[in-house]
Amino acid sequence: MLVPARHPSRKTIRLTEDVYRTVGLPFLITFNLRRGDAASEPLGSLLQATFARATAAVPCDVFVWCVMPDHVHTVLAPRLGRSVVEWVGAYKSLASTAARKLGCALGWQRSFHDRVLQPDNLRDAVLYTLLNPVRAGLVHCWEAWPLHGSLEWDLSTANWDEA
Repeated sequence: MLVPARHPSRKTIRLTEDVYRTVGLPFLITFNLRRGDAASEPLGSLLQATFARATAAVPCDVFVWCVMPDHVHTVLAPRLGRSVVEWVGAYKSLASTAARKLGCALGWQRSFHDRVLQPDNLRDAVLYTLLNPVRAGLVHCWEAWPLHGSLEWDLSTANWDEA
């Protein structure tokens, strides 16, 4: 049986579908854009609004997200046996469709980067996500970056900066 040739620069999904469907298993997901204008308006607001729309289509617990100029971070866990892969696909599709209506094109890179989290690493992943614009020198504190949020928590009531 012949196996189709794989393009050498394409990243393949590295985990089995069963892992991506494990209910409640948290993941740190990063997906990239080819252009670095995702944080500009109106794209930034569009990408933020897409988190709720993608989660309505593919139920997941979205603990935190941060939209950066050329990539998006999110910490999420699948619900109801749905897949993280399905959620990322829904997010990218919904965002691209909405961007086209605005006359913009989102150049998503293929696939995504993932990291399975243990429950005791969830807080560290949330902090990593929230502090991304600070590390990039875009703001002095994570609260000043407008393109972050959570569908599960009120981020303003937690002291995420404590070590």
